[in-house]
Amino acid sequence: CAGKQGKFWQTHDRLYSTQDQWDSLKDPREFLMHQIAPLNLDPKVLTDCLNNGVGRAIVADDAAGAAKSGATGTPTFYIEGGMMSGAQPIEVFRKVLDSIYAIRTRKK
Repeated sequence: CAGKQGKFWQTHDRLYSTQDQWDSLKDPREFLMHQIAPLNLDPKVLTDCLNNGVGRAIVADDAAGAAKSGATGTPTFYIEGGMMSGAQPIEVFRKVLDSIYAIRTRKK
């Protein structure tokens, strides 16, 4: 819902930086709204979006697409038709991407 106002990543970063404070709350809505207040989101638009289920439908659709493609957790990376699961060190990505680059730039 924050993404509809162009503030997805700012909201994401703010909420996850305080996750240890809200993850055990029975109803974290008030706390979360307070956390994102400095981002100057339109509170009525945000509340309407959250209440009407639009955001939930977007997330459910993304999750269904990920599951259909074989992803079982986050992060999952799709690279040239392949899938790499889990957080990997940069060296792993470098090796994969360098091999793709070598194949694509090889002279025939």
